[in-house]
Amino acid sequence: MNGRLAVTLENPKILRLSEGGHDDARSEGGHDDASEGIDRISNLPESILHHIFSLVDDTLDVITASAVSRKWRYIWLSMPSLAFSTFHKIWSDKRKTLSFHKVNEEFKDFVNWVLMSQNSSITVQSFCLCGYIHESDDYTLYRWMSVLADRNCRSLV
Repeated sequence: MNGRLAVTLENPKILRLSEGGHDDARSEGGHDDASEGIDRISNLPESILHHIFSLVDDTLDVITASAVSRKWRYIWLSMPSLAFSTFHKIWSDKRKTLSFHKVNEEFKDFVNWVLMSQNSSITVQSFCLCGYIHESDDYTLYRWMSVLADRNCRSLV
């Protein structure tokens, strides 16, 4: 064992763990989990999935990743950690063809959509907002802070 652990998804249903270059996709009975179609990641408890997804830099990426598995499809609706950045590639790409104002409006609409779509009974552990927010957006920021206060947000970054 060389201390390296590699995780690869050959398809959304098969997780392969390998250590030192050897695949370890066998269950205790010696059966190949890949041939049985066992989805080890989706069988993790929701709290562990939340922790894993909390390590992803942007909520937009969490939502995109949630499309990989049926069980994950709505996991973002209960994510306790939210992070939004206007520097994310999707917003940077849009700024190449759209005005700053239009991209800013789309970004605000996205943050609004996430905050309004999420399960309101979930306490927000952290909310990170990074990027350009125009001073004329005071009402938008007030609305977001109100939602976060209602959800007992523990940390604003």
